[in-house]
This record gives sequence, structure tokens and C-alpha cells, in this order.
Amino acid sequence: MTQDANFSSVLIHMRVNGFKPHLHACTVLLNSLVKDGLTDMVWKIYKKMVKIGVVANMHVFNVLIHAHCKSGDVEKADQLLSEMELAGMFLDLFTYNTLISLYCKKGMHYQALSIQDRMEQGGVCPDIVTYNSLIYGYCREGRMREASRLFKDIKGAVPNHVTYTTLIDGYCRVNEMDEAVRLRAEMETKGLYPGVVTYNSILHKLCAQGRIRDAKKLLNEMNEKKIEPDNITCNTLINAYCKIGDLKSALRVRRKMLEAGLKPDKFTYKALIHGFCKAKEMDSGKDLLFEMLDAGFSASYCIYSWLVDGYCNQDNEEAIVRLLEEFLRKGLCVDISVYRALIRRLCKREKVHFAQRIFILMQGKGILGDSVVYTSLAYAYLKTGEVTVASDLLDEMYRRRLMITLKLYRSFSASCADDKGILDIFWGRVVERGLISKSLGTFSLRVSEPWNSSISSLKMLDSFFEQYLHFLSYTKHLKKMDSSQKASHQAGQAKGQTQEKGNQMMDKAGNAAQSTKENMQQDSFFEQYLHFLSYTKHLKKMDSSQKASNQAGQAKGQTQEKGNQMMDKASNAAQSAKENMQQAGEQAKAKAQDAPHTTKNATGMNN
Repeated sequence: MTQDANFSSVLIHMRVNGFKPHLHACTVLLNSLVKDGLTDMVWKIYKKMVKIGVVANMHVFNVLIHAHCKSGDVEKADQLLSEMELAGMFLDLFTYNTLISLYCKKGMHYQALSIQDRMEQGGVCPDIVTYNSLIYGYCREGRMREASRLFKDIKGAVPNHVTYTTLIDGYCRVNEMDEAVRLRAEMETKGLYPGVVTYNSILHKLCAQGRIRDAKKLLNEMNEKKIEPDNITCNTLINAYCKIGDLKSALRVRRKMLEAGLKPDKFTYKALIHGFCKAKEMDSGKDLLFEMLDAGFSASYCIYSWLVDGYCNQDNEEAIVRLLEEFLRKGLCVDISVYRALIRRLCKREKVHFAQRIFILMQGKGILGDSVVYTSLAYAYLKTGEVTVASDLLDEMYRRRLMITLKLYRSFSASCADDKGILDIFWGRVVERGLISKSLGTFSLRVSEPWNSSISSLKMLDSFFEQYLHFLSYTKHLKKMDSSQKASHQAGQAKGQTQEKGNQMMDKAGNAAQSTKENMQQDSFFEQYLHFLSYTKHLKKMDSSQKASNQAGQAKGQTQEKGNQMMDKASNAAQSAKENMQQAGEQAKAKAQDAPHTTKNATGMNN
């Protein structure tokens, strides 16, 4: 039985027997839950307390607000504030400080300042905790001028270590190292000696700027002042050494870290693995990965990505497959996350056949792929031109009801943003199978109706696009013809062939447009077509200086002009169809049918 169930059963038992828990006991219980990080349970227990007749006081509300501050739940904190005001309670310093801290951490600085105004109007004077929260809010946004002004305007409170450390960290973030060093000196003159947190802020910035020599001086200063480095200090140095390729120094810091009784954490291993992979020392990177897993840490996607990239750069993809065998030999658990990371990165590197091998190994172990695995493989196969395999994978996703969520869609679209054309085709095939989650709403194809009702319209639109792609491909071919090699007779033939080809293309485009309009229920599909046509208009801007003076060049120019006229007319007709899309019946059909014929007559291609 869970803790929530235990507490609930106790409260229910008390209510049944006519008992009401003491208010102080409720406050202690809620405060204990907050300290244990069980913020969700705090809210549930509070509601049950209210049901059995417990009336909350200021202390209970402060505990609840503190709980929502820790969880970052602004909405519930505002709700509690409203309840306190309705109950006629006067907020105390702790309540105000908790709310200001919450707003500043969430970047809601205007709301934090509003609370400060209410605080002063209510006769509650701010203390240094109030000022520290407000200064932190300015520093995290890089607004150091406002932070400095507030620091100088502190009244009724004395700046402490937190105040100076927050400002020093803020100035380091905006690359104002001179001001950070000045504040550290000012801090010491006022009897506030910097601790390891203050030094870490400066050290981190020095390392980020590649100022390793200055970082060493700062470390010597820490040693002279008997300030013991912590994990953050060591990790900062290890990461800096790995970035510049000084792996010996990085390992030396790690050794001193162990001698000082500090244990490497996941950031330590991450920095070292990245450094060795970057230096192409893949065996050392692999050994560190196993050491990391033995220590109880899980490897993230980026760690597996560095290993995959390192082996691929050495044309040693077989080592990636053998890596899984080493996992098993060492008795390490290989779950879906490991297979997913390797397959995803191999697909990104366009090593789809090695990704397929790992996929087969995964299935042989009885592990079924998830949406990420199938999506990565299907897209990789589609990108390499193996359309049938990609379709089979998407069909398998449909059979297993593996949906593409909003998070996966956004992540995949961002990582494949450079492949816009292929990506649109891929999402079209995904929509066609109904694999997009309904919570996704609108996406790249702007589908607004349920997916199944839109499939037929999408197919017709694809056919329409295909005709125009053929037509544009043909006209681009004509633009590349060398006019100096064409005779008058060839020019005449080219003109006749162009007219015949254009007629065929426009007839097919007109038929596809008519079928599309009759099946299309939403104008979002037609907007996609208009966007496509606008893209083709760039052909009109091509340099006309390459036209030759002979008849072949004139025929070429006439062909280009006629092609542009056809595309302009087709665009106008499509726009007109879009504007009248909502009108049902024969009027809309007649306009769609007339559009292609009007275009051909206007350009003289029916002659």
C-alpha cells in the first residue's frame, strides 16, 4: 500500500469515527511531505483534510505555497493566494518571499515585482531573502543593470554571501569578468569571504573562455585559502581539459578528485567519454561507458551518439554491433533505450543497413521496437530511396498501433529540418496511415479533419503536384539547352514539341485539379497547392541574358514565356478556386473545370 493510501485510510477512519485531526499535526504532516519532495501528495492530503472539517491557518497555507514553489506550480500557488485573501488572512514575510522566489525562478519578474509592491503596501518590510530572489530574477535574464541598481537600493537589510555570489554569477554569464572580480574583492573587504560556490561561478566562465592558465591561478588561490573543491569544481576542469584535447590533465583531475573522497558523477563520465571520442580513442571511451554503467548511472542518447559517430568516422561500424555483445558478456542490462539510441544515431548517419542489423538483434532478444525506432528506420529508408521498406515499417507501426506523439513529431522535425522536401513526403505517408496523434492538431500538411476522411483528397493532391513537377522539370530542361547548337529547323520542332508537351501536362493537371476539388473538404489542402505554385514563380526571375540571337534562342524564349504564362494562369485559377471553396454545387465545379482550359487558350497552346 502506498503512503498516499495509508494517509487517506487514516483520515477516512477518523472521519467515520467522528474524530478530527489536530491542526498542528496536519501542519507537521504536510511539512514532512514537502521535505520529502512529495508535492503531489501534499495537495491530495490537504483536500482530504478540508473534507473532514480541518480549517487551514496561515502556517498550513505557507506549507502548501512552499510545496508548489518547489514543484514550480504557479497556477496552484495563485489559487492558494486567492483562498487566503478570501479567508481574510494577512500574508506574512514567509508567504511573500516564497511567492517572489517562485515567480523569479519561472522568469515572471513582473509578477514578482507586483508581489513586492503588495508586500510594502501591507506594511511588511522586505528582508535580504526578498532582495536575493529579485536580484536572481534579473541575473538569470541577463539584466545586470537592473540587478546592480536593486543591489545599491537595498534598505533595511545587509547583503550576504548569496547576494554577492548571485551577482558574480550574473556578471560571469554576460561575460563581464572585470565586474565579477571587483565584486569578489568588495565582498572580502566587507568580511564576506567567497566560498566554493562563488569560485565555481568564476572558474566555469574562465574555462568556457579557454583561459586555463587563469583557471589554474584561481585553483591555487582556493588551495591557499583552504577552500575545498567540490564535484562541480572538478567537473568544470575535466570538461575544459577534454575540450582542448588535454586528456592527461583531465584524468589527473579525476585522480585527485578520487583522492579527496569525491565520487565521479554522470557529468564527470559524460565529459570524459566525449573527450576520448573526440580524440578518436574509442576503446578508452567505451571502457568509461562500462565504468559509468557499473557505477549505477544510465547513459544518455548523446553519449551513444558520440560513440556511434566516433566509430563511423573510423569506418568501423562493426564495432557498434559488437558493442551490444560486450554489454551481454559483462552482464549489463541492454534495454530498449540502448537499442533506440544506436538505431536512431545510425539512421541519422545514413547507415541504415547497420541500423537494420541492430533492429534484428533487438527483435531476436524479444524486445519490440517503439515509435522512435520505427520512425527513424522508416525515414532513413525513405531518404535512401527504398520506399517499399519504408512503407512496410509504417504499416507495421499501424498494425501495432504505435502513434507519433507531439513530442516525437517536434523532435524529429527539428533534427531533420534540412530535409524539408523529404520530410513533408514522409509526414504525408504517416498521415495517410493515421499514425499521428490527434493531440498534434495541425502540422506540416495542415490537416484539420480526422485523418481517414482526408486520405482520398491527399492522394488527389499528390497527383496534381506530380503533374506540375513533370511540367517544371521539362521547362527547366529547355532552359539548359545550348541555343548555339540549335538550327532553325530544330527550333521549329522544339516549339511544336513544347506545345504538345504543355498541352499534355495541362490536361493532366486540369483533370487532377478537378478530381482534387471534388474530393477536398478543407481549403488547407488547396493552400498547400498555392504555396507550391508560389515557389515555382522564381523561374520568371532567371537570367534572360543567356538568350541567343538565332531562331533557336527565340523559340527557347517563347517557350519560357509561355510556360510562365501557364503557371501564372494556373496560380490565378487555383486562387479563385480557393476563395470559392465554401460554395457548394455546380458553380465551384464549373470554375475548376474552366481553369486549365482558360490557361491553354490564353497561352495559345491549343492552336
